[in-house]
Amino acid sequence: MFDTPNDYIRIEEAAARLALTPVALRARCRRAARREGREVVAHLGAGVVAYKFGRSWRVRFRLVAA
Repeated sequence: MFDTPNDYIRIEEAAARLALTPVALRARCRRAARREGREVVAHLGAGVVAYKFGRSWRVRFRLVAA
């Protein structure tokens, strides 16, 4: 379901959707970052997950059942 590169959103667009600045979102990602295997992942809550690719973060918005 979320396996294509188009599912990842740049940090600037994700910050706008979350009503944050890109700097604030990057800081939240850094604080929440955990290593999962070979990946660095930040679970930000409410189905928002950020992934580190090299030096940049990409964000996915997952559907959460109510």
